[in-house]
Amino acid sequence: IVIGGDTPAVDFDDIEISHNVISGNGTNGIRLSPWPDSQVSGARIRFNTIGLNAAGDSAVPNAGAGILLTGELGGDVSNNDIGDRSNGGVTNVI
Repeated sequence: IVIGGDTPAVDFDDIEISHNVISGNGTNGIRLSPWPDSQVSGARIRFNTIGLNAAGDSAVPNAGAGILLTGELGGDVSNNDIGDRSNGGVTNVI
């Protein structure tokens, strides 16, 4: 799941990513990239299964981080089940 990038119109206060199985991707599981000089202020990333199968008992890794946040974080990243953290579970790049 990629949100943001070169689009300044994204309102991160309205973003909720929850109750998903996000596994086996060729890059990061979830990436939030705010417009330069802005922040991920109200995004909520909760209750996801990342890098595991739906049962949560076998690794199905993503090639990158489980969750990659680029920019200042002010939201809620909690209660995620992240497996195979070899490339980072939750990575925040400011």
